[in-house]
Amino acid sequence: MIAVKEPQITDYKALSSLQLEELLCVELDHDDPAVALAILEELELREAAPVSCDRAWEEFCTHYLPMEAPLYGDAPPARKPVRPFSRRFAAAAAAACLACVLAVQAGGADLLRSMIRWTGTALIVESPSATESSLLPEAVDQDAAALAAASSPTPGVGEDAFVTVEPTVTECASLGDAFALIGLEHVPTAIPAGYTFASAAVEELLTTRMLHAIYTGPEEALLQINIHRYEEGSVFSSVIPKDDAEVESLSLRGQTFYFLTNGIYEGVVWTPDPLTECHISGPVTRDALKTLVRSMYD
Repeated sequence: MIAVKEPQITDYKALSSLQLEELLCVELDHDDPAVALAILEELELREAAPVSCDRAWEEFCTHYLPMEAPLYGDAPPARKPVRPFSRRFAAAAAAACLACVLAVQAGGADLLRSMIRWTGTALIVESPSATESSLLPEAVDQDAAALAAASSPTPGVGEDAFVTVEPTVTECASLGDAFALIGLEHVPTAIPAGYTFASAAVEELLTTRMLHAIYTGPEEALLQINIHRYEEGSVFSSVIPKDDAEVESLSLRGQTFYFLTNGIYEGVVWTPDPLTECHISGPVTRDALKTLVRSMYD
């Protein structure tokens, strides 16, 4: 009978982990599990040991660079010293970014309060700072008081009777009258060819004023203008459907307009201020919408 030498863990230290794993696959088919157990113990020790960059580089230069001599020439490449990351530089960069944000805010854009973003299926308009302010205790108290006033029982009618707050709707004779009523200065005048004014109205709720105007076109096509103005501290997030076509932006007089498509409909969205969102859409061309928004500043 041939005696089998007990394996020693030191026999495997010169092998790489990949070589050990390959050897393990071979030894698992043998009857004696001692070799497989020894390989597993060596692999476990390597996984538990902390990784040393200096040791890894030394092993690389010793075991691998000789095989890659044509790539590196006669001598292995020297290690370049790595300059530690400067916290002072990071602080200076952060201060510069903050200064840029404050400079833009001073110019009339409030980046910390209004935000427009989009996905492949929707464009979202929201006000982050309004969401934050609504979480303050005084804002919560105001919302609770408004809700209680809107849902309080009618005196003398019964405990189960509640007051219904009806919106105030004002019909307007023109789009300019509607814009003036809602408090916007710049009115679009270059309506796409073939469209005529049909109606415009402003609806006032507890914390929101809404403008809705309609222009009718060929074959009963509708060009719609929708504007929402929110009270200070209101929480709002509007989702406007779109397709996967690229969103295009246009800047005019410090105002950015976002153009999107949804099937046969073209749309444009903009926010004159952090608490106002505007949306115009209809079966028209994008060039017609660009002409329309430019007419607001002519």
